[in-house]
Amino acid sequence: MSYQDCEYASEGPTNVQRLEHQIAGLQAQIRGLEDPASRPSTPSLRPSSTLRSYLPPTVAVSRVSKPFQAISGPILSRLVTNFMKHARIQSGLFLDAGTRPDAASPALLTTVQLWAIHFSRTQSSAPTPESEFEAPYLARALAATADALQHLPRRPAAPDQEKVVLQAIQAHVLLANYFFRNVRIVEGRYQLGAAVGLVLAAGLHKLSGDPAEERINAFWTVYVMDCGWTVADGSPSNFPEDIQAAVDVPWPDDLSQAVSGSGTIAGFFSQPSGLVSANNSSPAALRSKAAVLFERASALVGRYQPQMSPDDQHNFSLAFTNMDVVIQRLRQTLVTAGTDPDSRMARLFASVAVIQLHTPFAWTPSWESQTSRTRVLEAARSVLATCEQLQPGFENAIVGTLLTITFRVFLAAIAFRRSQPTLAAAANASLPTEAELRACSEHMLVIMRTLARGCKLIEAQAMMIEEAYQGLE
Repeated sequence: MSYQDCEYASEGPTNVQRLEHQIAGLQAQIRGLEDPASRPSTPSLRPSSTLRSYLPPTVAVSRVSKPFQAISGPILSRLVTNFMKHARIQSGLFLDAGTRPDAASPALLTTVQLWAIHFSRTQSSAPTPESEFEAPYLARALAATADALQHLPRRPAAPDQEKVVLQAIQAHVLLANYFFRNVRIVEGRYQLGAAVGLVLAAGLHKLSGDPAEERINAFWTVYVMDCGWTVADGSPSNFPEDIQAAVDVPWPDDLSQAVSGSGTIAGFFSQPSGLVSANNSSPAALRSKAAVLFERASALVGRYQPQMSPDDQHNFSLAFTNMDVVIQRLRQTLVTAGTDPDSRMARLFASVAVIQLHTPFAWTPSWESQTSRTRVLEAARSVLATCEQLQPGFENAIVGTLLTITFRVFLAAIAFRRSQPTLAAAANASLPTEAELRACSEHMLVIMRTLARGCKLIEAQAMMIEEAYQGLE
């Protein structure tokens, strides 16, 4: 039996309201999995908050209503094989890529098929014959994923229960990343919220018995996604603060650090020197740590107000300094990391964390802001260097947001040079010339146009920053 041989009901949702109804039904099933005495409550699934300017408006989409037509078996098999080989990072595939089709759920099978068709389009500059099947396969995947828990074993200890839940989480992750890539942000947030709800309902954030690699990978995949998109659209995290503090599942590929009740994320900030080293951090763990820093740095400066009370100012300064130290230690570790996809994403997240942390203080007309200016410009150049390793069509959609944030550093530096000529002249040794800043901006535009192939979100963000750049004239 193969992926293309599986046949399921072809009737899928026809609009966002239908999807909302399906997700509401999924919430009820999630609550049914929980043990009220020991499980945390599942966070509500909410639509996106008002989008920040890191994201373009959600695009209008048409819905398929014609009868389902399948791609021929040999072609679909080839597309799935190609997807499994190349697309783990950008799709969020955390389950074993060798999962047998006859052991996978309809939800997992159909979302893999959808991504296989979508991914084939990203690898071609011209429309592929299979691209016309993308919409009907999306409808099929949505229908199967909405029913992913229908056949969940009733007995809590049933051996297949965890497999069903993990595959349902995987399906929601794949759909969320698919929607984000296609600028369907509200639907992406719903799918991500459903994945978070299942993660918490299944207790994947807590260490239980012998830690299983797939449980660990499922948690960190969803958590890292939430970190990135929380910043991208300015919405609160789907993970409550008390849940984040209680996380004790070890970092990916790092079972030696598994200690029940140890507080994995909390320990990372309290003892960064012991938890961030090239010897005990896998590329996947480095990526997870960098994503945590990106989200936490963004949240920290989001709470800053110039007119804070003395006590609040003191507490903020302590938190700011600690965050800065942890980020710098992680970045030092990343100097010797490899060029694999996880390490590349770790470098991007860590560098943009610096930008997020220092940007509110970098462009104020004062001598004290010189340190922050230097830090954000160094980090922005580091992002440019990392971008040389990126592969068109092979990157996660969140990369567009990271590069958009970086691009704004160069625009802000140009504006600072023009508005503060005295300070700019005094800082000439550390502040690039306008010609150099323009060269960096144009280089970033070229990179984003290249990465936009097959990713409508990055394409839209590239258009946004190009318009901003042209406004400098």
